[in-house]
This record gives sequence, structure tokens and C-alpha cells, in this order.
Amino acid sequence: MPENSRKAMLEVLRLTDAQQQQLAALALQPGPDRRALSEILTPEQQEIVRLHHRLVRAWQAVQRNDG
Repeated sequence: MPENSRKAMLEVLRLTDAQQQQLAALALQPGPDRRALSEILTPEQQEIVRLHHRLVRAWQAVQRNDG
């Protein structure tokens, strides 16, 4: 994820200090662990992440079709 996109996502999620620390520790782990992520983020934050991923995929599809 580009740096500016990542920063914007973090602002929108409004992560607590504890969540930020947990996510930083999770980032050091090998491989994605969606279950651990769901234990860190609130249901609302998880929905924001899901919507963001859908928008990114849709945008990428548009870019491929236009290019």
C-alpha cells in the first residue's frame, strides 16, 4: 500500500495507541493473519478496511480497462 494511502487509512480508522502497538507487532509476524487482525480492530474498523479493499480493487480494474 502506498505511504499516503496507508496514512489516510490510519487516520480514518482512528486507531487507539494500543491498537497501533498491536498492529505494529502483528506486522513483524510472517504472513497475513486475518484472525489476529479481527481481534485488534473493532467491527466498524473492520468494515472500513473491507470497503477500502473493495474500492482499491475496483479502481485497479478501471485502470486496467482504461490502459
